[in-house]
Amino acid sequence: MVSKFGEVQRFITKLQNRGTEVETLTSGPGMVFTIKDFNECIQLLCRGIIKYSEREMRARSENFAKKEAHYINMLYIKDRKIENLESRIANT
Repeated sequence: MVSKFGEVQRFITKLQNRGTEVETLTSGPGMVFTIKDFNECIQLLCRGIIKYSEREMRARSENFAKKEAHYINMLYIKDRKIENLESRIANT
């Protein structure tokens, strides 16, 4: 769960570090950011989300391929057992 939100946490921390605290007239404390800083933080967030997504897709694809190979192997073994049993029945 932590890795899913890691990029968002980094984004919030970086944004908080680059912001300047101000006192608003009506709402109390607030934060001010430059557009440049805000855009950089958004770009880092987007890159991080894309990297995370690519890693997840790669891991899931590899996991699927392993499972598929395992199931194909199990089907082959079961088919061989069936053939063996059929030949034993035919020989009796």
